[in-house]
Amino acid sequence: MSPESAAIIGTVVGAILATIPAYFLAVCLAKRNDRLAATVAFRTAFLDEIAICRRDPGDDAIPAKIFAAIDAAHSKHEKAFLLFSPFVISKGNIDDFEKVWGEYSDKYKRLEICTKYSGRDSHDHDTLVYVARHEKEMRAIILTRIEKLFEFAPLPF
Repeated sequence: MSPESAAIIGTVVGAILATIPAYFLAVCLAKRNDRLAATVAFRTAFLDEIAICRRDPGDDAIPAKIFAAIDAAHSKHEKAFLLFSPFVISKGNIDDFEKVWGEYSDKYKRLEICTKYSGRDSHDHDTLVYVARHEKEMRAIILTRIEKLFEFAPLPF
């Protein structure tokens, strides 16, 4: 074998050996970037509702207003859930993620909180005072449920 053909064979073999890890690295980076984009989109879908729950007490003190805003955003949240679900890594995690999603998205669980903290159905002064006292705790429950969802969508930085 001549030195020129050995050089050509060495170059081709070296190129092939260098291409294999470069390909797998590119695939891994693409998957990572897709997951990061899905994570950011998932978290962004909840920003308005987080802002509502973090407002100063009294801004929207009546639970019906808080839950109406969350109900109005349900389709946006469900879309984000469906788009992000494939990026939850293991089967055990997806089951846990779906369970936490169910706790957040179940309208009856939200109404249960609303009923618990609204006292009576009437809008008399005593009811409004009762609601204002418990509004902070009610908002904290909603934020806790959103934070549980975010545990499945951590940001890498």
